[in-house]
Amino acid sequence: PKPLVYYGDTLEWNWDWKRTQCGTLDITANIIEVSGIACSRVTPGYIWMQSDEVEKYIIATDEVGEKRACKLKMSKTIGWDWEDMSGGIYEGKNYLFIGSFGDNDEKRNDYRIIWFEEPAIDPVNAPEQTVTPNYIKYVYPDGKSHNNEALMYDNREQIIYIITKVYYNVCQVFSIPFRTDYGDEVQT
Repeated sequence: PKPLVYYGDTLEWNWDWKRTQCGTLDITANIIEVSGIACSRVTPGYIWMQSDEVEKYIIATDEVGEKRACKLKMSKTIGWDWEDMSGGIYEGKNYLFIGSFGDNDEKRNDYRIIWFEEPAIDPVNAPEQTVTPNYIKYVYPDGKSHNNEALMYDNREQIIYIITKVYYNVCQVFSIPFRTDYGDEVQT
């Protein structure tokens, strides 16, 4: 294969794609309106997908999206307009993060990052599971509402990045340190 070059640096090829890349997905039979995906860190070879439907749930499929392996439901409803998800490690545990932060009309005053420990995927013994979600409630430092589309988690710095979506204008990137002890306190 050709060398992988990024901003002039030649990068090593990573052939262990199940760990870092999700591959090509055929998801239409498994979930409607996928808003986010994350490779499983707990059960390699599976992909988590988050739905932006009215009923909020997450499914896991095999690496090509053909076979549903698990469906996760929340023990309680937190937030709405889920837009993206990410996985990451914090204090030795694997977590999934969901951005409940879509705001097409830019009128929300309540944004949340939903998080919970990633469960193992066991299609035979646990095809449906219920998780207890936690959340970080936040507002923006400029005091405005923002429509958000993407979410990333930095494992090294334990920071969540939130990326806005603005048509025909400049998008912004906001960040918030991840901690498990925020409780109901609103973060800026």
